[in-house]
Amino acid sequence: MNTLAERTGCALLVDVNNIFVNALNARLHGAAGDPVQQCLNWLDHIAPHQVAEIHLAGHCHVRPQPGEDARDEIFVDDHGSRVCAEVWQIYRHAIARFGAVPTLIEWDTDVPALDVLLDEAAQARSVAMACLTARQSVAIKPQDQASADSSQTQAAGHHQRLAA
Repeated sequence: MNTLAERTGCALLVDVNNIFVNALNARLHGAAGDPVQQCLNWLDHIAPHQVAEIHLAGHCHVRPQPGEDARDEIFVDDHGSRVCAEVWQIYRHAIARFGAVPTLIEWDTDVPALDVLLDEAAQARSVAMACLTARQSVAIKPQDQASADSSQTQAAGHHQRLAA
Protein backbone atom coordinates (compact mmCIF):
# COMPACT_ATOMS: atom_id res chain seq x y z
CA MET A 1 0.00 0.00 0.00
CA ASN A 2 2.86 2.36 0.79
CA THR A 3 4.40 1.72 -2.62
CA LEU A 4 1.11 2.36 -4.39
CA ALA A 5 0.62 5.65 -2.52
CA GLU A 6 4.21 6.67 -3.21
CA ARG A 7 4.09 5.87 -6.94
CA THR A 8 0.69 7.45 -7.59
CA GLY A 9 1.02 10.44 -5.28
CA CYS A 10 -2.34 9.53 -3.74
CA ALA A 11 -2.71 9.80 0.00
CA LEU A 12 -4.40 7.08 2.04
CA LEU A 13 -7.75 7.13 3.77
CA VAL A 14 -7.57 4.74 6.72
CA ASP A 15 -11.00 3.34 7.59
CA VAL A 16 -10.40 2.08 11.13
CA ASN A 17 -13.80 0.41 11.52
CA ASN A 18 -13.40 -1.38 8.20
CA ILE A 19 -10.00 -2.72 9.24
CA PHE A 20 -11.54 -4.02 12.48
CA VAL A 21 -14.54 -5.57 10.70
CA ASN A 22 -12.17 -7.37 8.32
CA ALA A 23 -10.21 -8.74 11.29
CA LEU A 24 -13.43 -9.91 12.99
CA ASN A 25 -14.57 -11.66 9.83
CA ALA A 26 -11.16 -13.27 9.39
CA ARG A 27 -11.48 -14.66 12.93
CA LEU A 28 -14.91 -16.10 12.06
CA HIS A 29 -13.20 -17.95 9.22
CA GLY A 30 -10.41 -19.40 11.31
CA ALA A 31 -7.75 -16.70 11.61
CA ALA A 32 -5.88 -16.89 14.88
CA GLY A 33 -5.04 -13.96 17.10
CA ASP A 34 -6.69 -10.94 18.60
CA PRO A 35 -8.51 -8.80 16.00
CA VAL A 36 -7.49 -5.55 17.71
CA GLN A 37 -3.82 -6.53 17.76
CA GLN A 38 -4.05 -7.52 14.09
CA CYS A 39 -5.37 -4.04 13.31
CA LEU A 40 -2.61 -2.36 15.30
CA ASN A 41 -0.03 -4.45 13.44
CA TRP A 42 -1.61 -3.53 10.09
CA LEU A 43 -1.48 0.18 10.95
CA ASP A 44 2.18 -0.16 11.93
CA HIS A 45 2.98 -1.09 8.33
CA ILE A 46 1.49 2.13 6.92
CA ALA A 47 3.91 5.02 6.37
CA PRO A 48 2.61 7.88 8.55
CA HIS A 49 3.24 10.55 5.90
CA GLN A 50 0.92 8.71 3.48
CA VAL A 51 -2.22 9.01 5.65
CA ALA A 52 -4.46 11.99 4.86
CA GLU A 53 -7.72 11.02 6.56
CA ILE A 54 -9.20 8.55 9.03
CA HIS A 55 -12.77 7.24 9.07
CA LEU A 56 -14.60 5.84 12.10
CA ALA A 57 -17.99 4.14 12.18
CA GLY A 58 -20.11 1.52 13.83
CA HIS A 59 -20.75 -1.96 12.56
CA CYS A 60 -23.24 -4.73 13.08
CA HIS A 61 -22.91 -8.44 13.80
CA VAL A 62 -25.22 -10.54 11.65
CA ARG A 63 -25.82 -13.95 13.20
CA PRO A 64 -27.52 -16.79 11.34
CA GLN A 65 -31.03 -17.64 12.39
CA PRO A 66 -31.69 -21.07 13.93
CA GLY A 67 -31.42 -23.66 11.19
CA GLU A 68 -29.29 -21.45 8.93
CA ASP A 69 -25.69 -22.20 8.05
CA ALA A 70 -23.25 -20.98 10.72
CA ARG A 71 -20.99 -19.79 7.89
CA ASP A 72 -23.55 -17.04 7.23
CA GLU A 73 -22.33 -15.18 10.34
CA ILE A 74 -20.64 -11.91 9.38
CA PHE A 75 -19.70 -8.48 10.67
CA VAL A 76 -20.82 -5.61 8.42
CA ASP A 77 -19.34 -2.11 8.30
CA ASP A 78 -22.83 -0.62 8.08
CA HIS A 79 -22.19 2.88 9.49
CA GLY A 80 -25.31 2.47 11.59
CA SER A 81 -24.24 2.65 15.22
CA ARG A 82 -21.80 4.22 17.65
CA VAL A 83 -18.10 3.56 17.36
CA CYS A 84 -17.28 0.56 19.59
CA ALA A 85 -14.59 0.48 22.29
CA GLU A 86 -12.23 -1.62 20.19
CA VAL A 87 -12.38 0.83 17.28
CA TRP A 88 -11.67 3.72 19.68
CA GLN A 89 -8.63 1.76 20.90
CA ILE A 90 -7.40 1.27 17.33
CA TYR A 91 -8.08 4.97 16.61
CA ARG A 92 -5.88 5.95 19.58
CA HIS A 93 -3.07 3.91 18.07
CA ALA A 94 -3.66 5.44 14.63
CA ILE A 95 -3.51 9.01 15.93
CA ALA A 96 -0.43 8.23 18.01
CA ARG A 97 1.22 6.82 14.89
CA PHE A 98 -0.03 9.18 12.15
CA GLY A 99 -0.42 12.42 14.09
CA ALA A 100 -3.08 15.07 13.56
CA VAL A 101 -5.08 13.57 10.70
CA PRO A 102 -8.60 14.76 9.81
CA THR A 103 -11.16 12.27 11.09
CA LEU A 104 -14.68 11.62 9.85
CA ILE A 105 -17.42 9.81 11.74
CA GLU A 106 -19.40 7.86 9.13
CA TRP A 107 -23.06 7.31 9.96
CA ASP A 108 -25.43 6.83 7.06
CA THR A 109 -27.85 4.11 8.20
CA ASP A 110 -30.14 4.36 11.23
CA VAL A 111 -29.07 7.97 11.65
CA PRO A 112 -29.63 9.03 15.28
CA ALA A 113 -30.48 12.37 16.84
CA LEU A 114 -27.98 15.18 16.32
CA ASP A 115 -26.79 15.05 19.94
CA VAL A 116 -25.59 11.45 19.42
CA LEU A 117 -23.62 12.48 16.32
CA LEU A 118 -22.13 15.44 18.14
CA ASP A 119 -21.19 13.17 21.06
CA GLU A 120 -19.30 10.82 18.71
CA ALA A 121 -17.50 13.79 17.13
CA ALA A 122 -16.60 15.10 20.60
CA GLN A 123 -15.27 11.65 21.55
CA ALA A 124 -13.08 11.59 18.42
CA ARG A 125 -11.80 15.09 19.19
CA SER A 126 -11.08 14.15 22.81
CA VAL A 127 -9.23 10.95 21.87
CA ALA A 128 -7.19 12.77 19.24
CA MET A 129 -6.26 15.61 21.58
CA ALA A 130 -5.21 13.19 24.34
CA CYS A 131 -3.07 11.17 21.90
CA LEU A 132 -1.48 14.25 20.38
CA THR A 133 -0.71 15.72 23.80
CA ALA A 134 0.89 12.44 24.89
CA ARG A 135 2.80 12.24 21.61
CA GLN A 136 4.08 15.79 22.06
CA SER A 137 5.24 15.15 25.63
CA VAL A 138 7.15 12.06 24.49
CA ALA A 139 8.78 14.07 21.70
CA ILE A 140 10.23 16.52 24.22
CA LYS A 141 12.57 14.72 26.58
CA PRO A 142 12.68 16.07 30.16
CA GLN A 143 16.24 17.40 29.69
CA ASP A 144 15.04 19.23 26.56
CA GLN A 145 12.05 20.83 28.34
CA ALA A 146 14.01 23.83 29.64
CA SER A 147 15.35 24.45 26.15
CA ALA A 148 11.87 24.08 24.64
CA ASP A 149 10.39 26.45 27.25
CA SER A 150 13.14 28.97 26.50
CA SER A 151 12.52 28.71 22.75
CA GLN A 152 8.79 29.23 23.26
CA THR A 153 9.46 32.29 25.43
CA GLN A 154 11.83 33.71 22.81
CA ALA A 155 9.33 33.01 20.05
CA ALA A 156 6.55 34.67 22.04
CA GLY A 157 8.75 37.73 22.54
CA HIS A 158 9.55 37.80 18.83
CA HIS A 159 5.84 37.67 17.94
CA GLN A 160 5.14 40.52 20.36
CA ARG A 161 7.87 42.60 18.78
CA LEU A 162 6.43 41.93 15.32
CA ALA A 163 2.97 42.95 16.48
CA ALA A 164 4.21 46.20 18.00
